[in-house]
Amino acid sequence: MPGAPWSPRSTGLVASCFLGLLFWWGPATHAQTLQADSLAVAFGLGRGQVEVGGVYAGAEFHDSRPVPARISFYAPVANSLDLSTDYWTRGDSRPLTLVVRVDGRADSLGATPWAYRWTPYAVTFHERTADYDSRLAYRFADDLPGVVMQLMLVNRTGRRASFEVDARLTTTLRTSHTYATRAPHRTAFVDDGATFLASFDAADTDSVALFVANVGATPDATGRPADATAAFTYAAYLAPGDSLVVTQIIGTSRQRESAAVRRRAVATWADAVEATEDGIRRYVRDQGRFDGLDPALRETDRLARALLRADRHHLDGQVVPMPSPAEYNFFFTHDLLLTDLGAVHFDPARVRDDLRYVQSLVRADSVLPHARYWKDSTYVVESANADNWNHLWAVILSASYLKHSGDTETVDALYPTLQKSLALMLGNERDGLMVAERPDWWDIGHVPGPRAYLTALTIRALDAYAYLTLELGRADAALADHARRAAQMRRALVDDLWDDEAGYLLNGLDATRTDRHYYTGSLVAAWFDLLDPDRRDTLLDTARRELLDEHVGMRNAMPMDYHLLTDVYRFQEGEVGTPGRYMNGGVWPQGNAWYALGLIAAGRVDEARDALTRYLSVAGVEDSPNGQPAFYEYRNADSTSAAYGAVDKPTFLWAGGWFLHVLYHLAGVRETPWTVSFSPLLPEGFEAVAYDLAVEGGTARVSWSGTGTAFRRIVVNGAETASAVLTGPASRIELVRGVPEAPYLASATALVDDVSRSADGLVVQIRGVVGQEVALEIVSPRALSTVRVDGRAVPPASVTTTTMGETTTVRLAWTLERAEATVTITP
Repeated sequence: MPGAPWSPRSTGLVASCFLGLLFWWGPATHAQTLQADSLAVAFGLGRGQVEVGGVYAGAEFHDSRPVPARISFYAPVANSLDLSTDYWTRGDSRPLTLVVRVDGRADSLGATPWAYRWTPYAVTFHERTADYDSRLAYRFADDLPGVVMQLMLVNRTGRRASFEVDARLTTTLRTSHTYATRAPHRTAFVDDGATFLASFDAADTDSVALFVANVGATPDATGRPADATAAFTYAAYLAPGDSLVVTQIIGTSRQRESAAVRRRAVATWADAVEATEDGIRRYVRDQGRFDGLDPALRETDRLARALLRADRHHLDGQVVPMPSPAEYNFFFTHDLLLTDLGAVHFDPARVRDDLRYVQSLVRADSVLPHARYWKDSTYVVESANADNWNHLWAVILSASYLKHSGDTETVDALYPTLQKSLALMLGNERDGLMVAERPDWWDIGHVPGPRAYLTALTIRALDAYAYLTLELGRADAALADHARRAAQMRRALVDDLWDDEAGYLLNGLDATRTDRHYYTGSLVAAWFDLLDPDRRDTLLDTARRELLDEHVGMRNAMPMDYHLLTDVYRFQEGEVGTPGRYMNGGVWPQGNAWYALGLIAAGRVDEARDALTRYLSVAGVEDSPNGQPAFYEYRNADSTSAAYGAVDKPTFLWAGGWFLHVLYHLAGVRETPWTVSFSPLLPEGFEAVAYDLAVEGGTARVSWSGTGTAFRRIVVNGAETASAVLTGPASRIELVRGVPEAPYLASATALVDDVSRSADGLVVQIRGVVGQEVALEIVSPRALSTVRVDGRAVPPASVTTTTMGETTTVRLAWTLERAEATVTITP
């Protein structure tokens, strides 16, 4: 029915998260005990791409095949086992082969898709044949330098039978940066034949040693040491119902440390894996509880938190966020920034550590780092260039972090870098618009032109920088100029990039021509409230018409003709993707997030809930063409292709961060560069949500009740308050919706120091920058007609009053003449 929450079709997909993830421990050949993982999602309806991993290793699987196409290692440096020759066909790589023989009859595991149970940090594939049940699991640990692979075969022939397993791992490495192929210089079977050891002397591998250690069934035979293959054979006679369990630790270390690392891994692997997975489950349970959600959103909320905890890798002695478990060897600042926009709501300690890591990479020139990675024989830091949108998100995230954490020390240390970032970006401003070579938010293309996405981000970053400067007590003579520039850019965004015919913000193809493509980046203008209500609604409706594929989500750009325009945009041949793939109209998570956030800003919260559930929840992604449980980097949007809807990089860090960011906003949290506040506009099904929210260094438990489009009462720490805008620390916030009992401040685009009620009205103390355009919104149960700023009556043109039923809303907009102001609103 209209307005009812969308939910996946009744195929049991949502309930699948409660099915246990099964693992088997130990070398015994009898039936093992089972352990359930409450976060696991079962999938067996098609062909899925899988990535799982931990601090020191990750594994990538394609087409639901239970053997990896790639195993990535992160210590001592990033190296990979990967036999692929082309990115687009990398799923055909087979570094590991497993052959099972039952009474001499051979099966090759991995030739066909298996069902599986998945979390971001572990996966178990399972299959049944006439002769045996099989389970193949991959698990990781925070202090285990590799992956634990465990194969269990259960005899179901109904008779005593001979079982044999041949396991072969090709140990040719691919290097981190150039992805060069490196064969081992020496190989050997050690530890009485239980371990295969390959040693690499090449400098770009950091002289690594790769080992395959058996900690389950004892191998009956091994391959030849001269081969670059870890080959083992395992054999057993099994009675009906008995099992053969093969367990290998596949890992890497420096050659000189190899023996000690192997001994520790063999002795501690089981406890290490259990402790790591328990730690992730505890993090999900304890770090930012969110209650009152429907099953699909609750499942994804929990898995997103697990994803943020699991997608971390070792890099030069530190553990840092990385975009996916197996497919990226680099640290990228943008992965950290965009993910932490969601994490800042409930885990400011994570964001603090991330920002401090970024600052640790800054050189003497104060330029923000773009990436850090192992290159040839050393670690390098790549700085962000002058039009890199990392600069802007860094300022925006830092302002958000300060509001949620109150941590002035960390942000103050980062301030010179933020100041430099803003200065570099403003060098790209021309007549109120930001110019860049890349279309939209992309990292390909080389034709300079005005960009709506960068312009909107810069407006936001200018305000965020002003907030940071004032809160830190810093002095910057450019603040007034920044305020004027932000106002100019707001006007230019609409005057120069709004296209009435398209009903959208269109980019410049170059300095003189309009790019008629629709890009998702323009949606941030709706989210950031940079358009009047009519244009905002028009932009969102146009995006729905031109960009939204109702089955898979917001396409990155339309039309999908960039493969024909390589020379126009100066792409490298083939890098943009065929129609519906990658940049060429593929569906990326941030596009769906920006669409949902724009809908929330427009008050269309039921539409936003549906978008979040359909296109970013695990159940929604699974219940769609070629769907599977995933937090994807992008999806194929070519509806004519057999791969329509197919997911690429299914455990992608951004996707989890964006989901969480949208979820908190859908649950009433609102944030400007200046304030954190609450809106009473909740979607259907959210009437009684409750959640933990980081507020100025503490954690507030936020609970909701009542119905309506205004707050009847707002109670903070047990005392009723006159503000939906937070003005200080809090531990308990009770939000009761209904007809207001008294006036309250609903929103503000300036620092709010204090809000109090007078006998018949409201008094608001604010701070900002001289020349800054400020807007306040006050909600009241009665008409408020007199508005004064510092004792002077405000001209009627600056005040808009709207009355709906028993509620009056007053909107005040003016330009600050002094850095501090007292606003009084009375009947």
